[in-house]
Amino acid sequence: MHAFDEEARKALKDRLPFRVFLDPLAQDFAADYLRSAQQFVHGQIRDIFQSESPGPNSLLLQLLAVEIWGRRIFIVLDVNHDTYDWDTAHNTLENNLPVFRFKLHKDKKRGNITRDKALDRRVNNRIAELHRLNGLDVRPPYLADHSPGADPIQYRAPRNT
Repeated sequence: MHAFDEEARKALKDRLPFRVFLDPLAQDFAADYLRSAQQFVHGQIRDIFQSESPGPNSLLLQLLAVEIWGRRIFIVLDVNHDTYDWDTAHNTLENNLPVFRFKLHKDKKRGNITRDKALDRRVNNRIAELHRLNGLDVRPPYLADHSPGADPIQYRAPRNT
């Protein structure tokens, strides 16, 4: 079974917007990290969060970023962020959601979802920065491979701030 802390349960029950951060091992995903993460979010994570949601159509998930950092992948998604505005998502004042950490158990069938205030600033600033760097031509989900030996990341038309 999955363990949701009280804040996570309340956020889902009240349909409050929040952000989820995961950092699974890269080896647990196919080489096409973006597609693999999309399938994971819209399959397993959707099922997990849907089990705590008040109704069958009350869950909105949006994958925002997949970043590969060697052995780890950082995945960030928004849950029930109905007011998400891509045009202003680079602004940290408008892009400031509570962040919950999703930790998947080793059996890959269970997980813990807990509020992690220590991640708020770092995750929200990084998502805002990815919106800024990717400019107005590229929409999420954003993919960035920072692994040793990966091609340098190039941002062609960053937004002006």
